[in-house]
Amino acid sequence: MKATYNEGQGTYVIEAEKILGDIKISHDPVSETKIPNKCETDEGLIIWDCPGFEDTNGIVQEIANSFYIQRLFEISENIK
Repeated sequence: MKATYNEGQGTYVIEAEKILGDIKISHDPVSETKIPNKCETDEGLIIWDCPGFEDTNGIVQEIANSFYIQRLFEISENIK
C-alpha cells in the first residue's frame, strides 16, 4: 500500500502497489465492497477487505455492512 497526499483536497489517497486477490481499491463515488473479502499475502499476512461506512447503496446495505464487520470480530481470534 502507498499513501499519496493530495494537497489540493487536503486528503490522502491509498493505492495498492500490487494487486491482492479480489481486493479493489476504488476512488469512485460508488461503494464497491458488499461482503468482506479475505486475502493472504506472500508473507502470510491476512487482510480483510471490508465494506465501508456511509455506503452509497443505502441503509439496508449499511445494516448488512455493520453485521459483516461485527461477525468478523466475533469469529476471528487474532484481529489487530
